[in-house]
Amino acid sequence: MLQVLDTIAATRAAIAESRSRGSIGFVPTMGALHEGHARLIQHARRECDTVVASIFVNPLQFDRPDDLERYPRSLEADLDVCRRYGVDLVFAPTVSEMYPRPMEMAVDVSDAAIVRSTIDLAHNLGLSVVAEGVENAKVWELLRELDCDEAQGYHMGKPMPASEFHRWSTAWMAKQRPRLGTPSSFMLH
Repeated sequence: MLQVLDTIAATRAAIAESRSRGSIGFVPTMGALHEGHARLIQHARRECDTVVASIFVNPLQFDRPDDLERYPRSLEADLDVCRRYGVDLVFAPTVSEMYPRPMEMAVDVSDAAIVRSTIDLAHNLGLSVVAEGVENAKVWELLRELDCDEAQGYHMGKPMPASEFHRWSTAWMAKQRPRLGTPSSFMLH
């Protein structure tokens, strides 16, 4: 059953309760959900025990007021998509919930500002952020500057000596062991 919450406090409490049942996948959106969002939700559903989506049209991501006004808002249709693809919890706050004090920031619609606002949203809800598909050190350094917690893809997206891969894979397996149990073997093909 889809739970829809509009306050940070209630959402944090629901996420804390879900955390005891396992992993949490977070799909941040600005609504107007489409097939791309559905694929992200399906991926989170396959990988995680609980799926949380946000639907928030962030005014800080628009440099012109008329663009913000024209942006489609279809909460009921978005909630139908969330139900169809198995979202457990939707966080759909108002602007005043997200920004209780007047917004005094200059609008920055750069990719970095958009990524930063998404990371801040996740951290505000008590979630960690794992970026997927990070393919080079420059992108990973930028994500770390933006307070991203972890990234996947960097080590596998660049050539590395066998000794470095062995160190990396051993450390990775050690991290996975509490979740997966002791592997009987680890083979590379």
